[in-house]
Amino acid sequence: MKPLVRGNRTWEKAVVSERLDERSYLVETEKGSYRRNRVHLRKSQENPPLVMPKLPLKRKRLLMITKQQRQRQTTHCDADAHTQGQEFVFSIPDTPCYSPYILLTSTHATSKDALVNVSIPAFDFSKLYAVGITGVVKATLPNSTCVHASGVNNQTIYVHSTSPISVHVFSYNGGDGFLAIPTGRLGLTYYIAAYQSHEYEFWFSFIAISSLNITTKIEITPRHESSYNVTIGPYETYLVRGNDPTGTRLHADHPISVVAGSECSHIPFQQHHTDTNVCDQLLEQLPPVEELGRTYFVGPFKGRNSGYVCRIIGVSDIPTNIQISNRGVVQLNSGDMHEINVADNTLLRIVSDQPVLVMQYMKSYHTDYIGDSSMVLVTSVDQFSTNISFPVAEISKFTYYINVAIDCMRKSNLFFDGETMEDWEFLRSADGSMCLLRSQTTPGLHSLGHPENAQFYATVYGYRPGSQATAYAYPAGFHLHNVLDKGPASIEDTAKDFDDELERLKHIIVTSDNVENVANDLALLIAMANELDDQNLKNISEILTSITAINDPSSEVTHSVVITVDNILNSYVETEDSSSDLSVPNAPNQVHRALERQITAVQSQPGNTTIEAKHVSIHAVKASPDSIGNGKIVFEAVATGDVTTPIKTSVRLSTGEPHKPETEAAISFQLPREIIDDAIEEDMKNNNNIGNQTVAVSFLLYQNATLFPSTILENETKNAHGSYLRVVASHIISATIEGISVSELSPAYPVELYFNIDKEPGEKIDNIQCVYWDITASNGLGDWSDTGCQLQNSSTGGQVICHCNHLTSFAVLTDRFQESFYGLDVFSKFGCGISIACLVVTLFIYLSSRNLRMKLPQRIFISFCSSLLSLYIVFIIGIERTKSSTGCVIVSVLLHYFTLTTTLWMGVEGFLYYMNFIKVDAIGRATMHISKMMLKASIMAWGVPAAIVLVVGIADINQYRNTEHCFIRIDYAFYFTHVLLLGLTLVYNVYVFVRVMYQLTYGRIPSSANQSKREEMKKSVIRAFMLICLLGLTWIFGLFSLIHQDAAVVFQILFCICSSLQGSVIFVMYCVINEDVKIIVKSWFSCQDRTITVQAPGF
Repeated sequence: MKPLVRGNRTWEKAVVSERLDERSYLVETEKGSYRRNRVHLRKSQENPPLVMPKLPLKRKRLLMITKQQRQRQTTHCDADAHTQGQEFVFSIPDTPCYSPYILLTSTHATSKDALVNVSIPAFDFSKLYAVGITGVVKATLPNSTCVHASGVNNQTIYVHSTSPISVHVFSYNGGDGFLAIPTGRLGLTYYIAAYQSHEYEFWFSFIAISSLNITTKIEITPRHESSYNVTIGPYETYLVRGNDPTGTRLHADHPISVVAGSECSHIPFQQHHTDTNVCDQLLEQLPPVEELGRTYFVGPFKGRNSGYVCRIIGVSDIPTNIQISNRGVVQLNSGDMHEINVADNTLLRIVSDQPVLVMQYMKSYHTDYIGDSSMVLVTSVDQFSTNISFPVAEISKFTYYINVAIDCMRKSNLFFDGETMEDWEFLRSADGSMCLLRSQTTPGLHSLGHPENAQFYATVYGYRPGSQATAYAYPAGFHLHNVLDKGPASIEDTAKDFDDELERLKHIIVTSDNVENVANDLALLIAMANELDDQNLKNISEILTSITAINDPSSEVTHSVVITVDNILNSYVETEDSSSDLSVPNAPNQVHRALERQITAVQSQPGNTTIEAKHVSIHAVKASPDSIGNGKIVFEAVATGDVTTPIKTSVRLSTGEPHKPETEAAISFQLPREIIDDAIEEDMKNNNNIGNQTVAVSFLLYQNATLFPSTILENETKNAHGSYLRVVASHIISATIEGISVSELSPAYPVELYFNIDKEPGEKIDNIQCVYWDITASNGLGDWSDTGCQLQNSSTGGQVICHCNHLTSFAVLTDRFQESFYGLDVFSKFGCGISIACLVVTLFIYLSSRNLRMKLPQRIFISFCSSLLSLYIVFIIGIERTKSSTGCVIVSVLLHYFTLTTTLWMGVEGFLYYMNFIKVDAIGRATMHISKMMLKASIMAWGVPAAIVLVVGIADINQYRNTEHCFIRIDYAFYFTHVLLLGLTLVYNVYVFVRVMYQLTYGRIPSSANQSKREEMKKSVIRAFMLICLLGLTWIFGLFSLIHQDAAVVFQILFCICSSLQGSVIFVMYCVINEDVKIIVKSWFSCQDRTITVQAPGF
């Protein structure tokens, strides 16, 4: 505002509170209120503070707040950054809407009640409420409050309080509700999550967009549609009604409040569902993009038997990769939606590399005939709360519940209304890191808190069945802060935090009092780790040893130990040099023994125990001779075909004929009845357990050999078939009878093992060996041994049958190889050597003569030969250097780079012929000229491949990791950067060749050149085309030899022939039979003038 004092040139800050007429405004300053003309005002770039709307005079004095009070309250609210606040703006769409109300809850202890004014600025409606710290106040609103007409409406609700409160909003008594977001945490950009409304023509989905105290312009971009703009005045609401708006983007020039949902939905949506009794309203206020996070936990609603639905909406301009528990990874662009229909009590863990919006939906009445549909915002881990007070809305005939998500290691100290939650039902996430506590509750005010300020998230929900089935769900409260400003932690910071926390756990003295907490802490820490190095593994093994030494048989400790071991195995699943990564002496054995000790502790308790994880499964069972009869104890594991899901295992007591293993079983382990008899007899002899006729049998299954590093499997060797690797070709199964050592069994009743070995297409296996893990081998580090185990049978389909005379950990070793010929390998290297020699000679000749390197075609030819020579050298030296992980990556990168550069120099040659023979005028002169052609060609042919390789390496360096050969993996990067570029170049050059040959035969060139000149041109073009075809076929055959394993040998032979010919053909065509080259070479050995004019039009 223009200064009030004459001579003062500094404009003052002011806020326009009201427009008085066409030119003048009422403005508020620190010195008071003034009426000013518009020429005395300039708009600043700051977002204006909210100005309280005009109230009836009788209520004004009750809400007069001094400037100092207002500043203190605003500071307090912002510092708290919670869903508690002092100012709220929102609207209530007609969903339907009758007798809408809000619940006001005071959240700060103070000697005075919070004075709360609820008003509709456009109406003459305003009510004042006093809200105490110990209660919840229900504020009923008139029916006219509800927004029902599409377009601009003026039923925006404004709530102002003298101290922080929380506001929960309901459209009617029994309808869905939402937790209002304070105005200080509203934003400019939103993405919508809603749901498809019922198919009847009078039900719609909706978005209600409300402005604050300023005119606001909003850009609305429906998914896959064009955007449009709307403008709304202060405290107005724009209502969008129609089909499901999920994925719609909103962007405003001032903060806005957004409420979305559906007037009546049945979930999951069913096409042509005409039963109106199964739909219910959905209602939720949405947070802005900057308040969204990257990690979420979603759990089932207690009492609802049909599961739930979850939607994930992408909000980033960068494609977002999302890991959903064990359901794999999905990728979403901005506005894309992924829906998950969960049919059971599964707890989902959602982790993304960019922020996402997550919404959970309660299913409709027709799915379980218990409650109806509702939707509730899911809060990210970044915004979990520490202490909250919240109301549970009372509805006739409702049953009320609360879900609380918290770190499993912190759940024991969580308090609800001042009491522990030990009797609450809880579910654990698959990785063991998160627990969901659920319980029935009562209406009224409640509190949740943790003495150590551990963070959690709570959802309130309720429902009623029958003909008046309905439901609500809303967040109890959550912490609001700008997640986008934080950004993800750097890799270095994360690794340092992980190492520090691991060291902290290592130095804790584990006792029976803290063993559960330490085990939970370790399981959570390892679950969050991206990579474990040798020192990490050593520390983990020591901590596990301390935990299992307590012999605590509780399910909590056992589950934590299993999850820890599973994540150790999982962390090394995609590591190329696992033997190197696990080189710390004895650490893998310590982990394995710690898990066995925990199983022993579990077996001291009655009953059976089964825990299945992705990479490890345990079964602890009790068996007696009577339960087995003449049969066996049979353990089977059935492969799921998906490494992201746990392997399915089972233990059966077979009482009849010998058991035949299932055909799809990955492994079958059979213990005969006689072993049980011997075990009981020995137990009675040693421990005088005369009355005990049962034994505890434990089975432990590993999906990979990470915990069994073997020295005999480290080195690659050769046999008559060619190159092969000695590997563990099966799962690893361990069986023990607690307290009994089982060895030297009679051949009449051995331990029977059935393994199904998976083979890659074209892969051969040989030298099959049944082995066990000998803990005394390799100076106590352990290694594989075949003592006491015999191979009984093996089939071409991959089934292997072993018999062993003792119990321990068993597996199958095989030689894996791709069938090849030693002579072919020698021939390939010999041919590549000849090509290298020919290319070296060719480059020497062309670089030694100024006449041969002066023209553009010859310079392009020299660049092409240099690229091809580099490719050959790197190929012959490094293609088989797979032992060094780093060296192999470097070779893969160089091979990829030089393959791309050679391909692009082929394309440059084709383009040169296109300019010289196709883009010509009537007398054959080139009409297309490019300045600095060689410089631009070099940038493209050398620079573009460098950029491609750099992008691939940054995006996923594992594309260059390969255990079979040092070349880029046969994956998406290979196809999009290698195959696609090669294919396009070949197609383009064939097109140019056809056009050039047509021009030379029927076009303009022959009319201006004699016959010998034309023939020389044709020879030059044919020569270049033959070289292009030869180069293209070489890499096509090489590609097929990698992809089509069944015909790999044939393609390897063709690849060897073509690759051997490339350098030789270049030398013959461009040196031996090239007249210009012959003249220059002869001149080197004579005294004649060496100044020669090169006439060839091409290379």
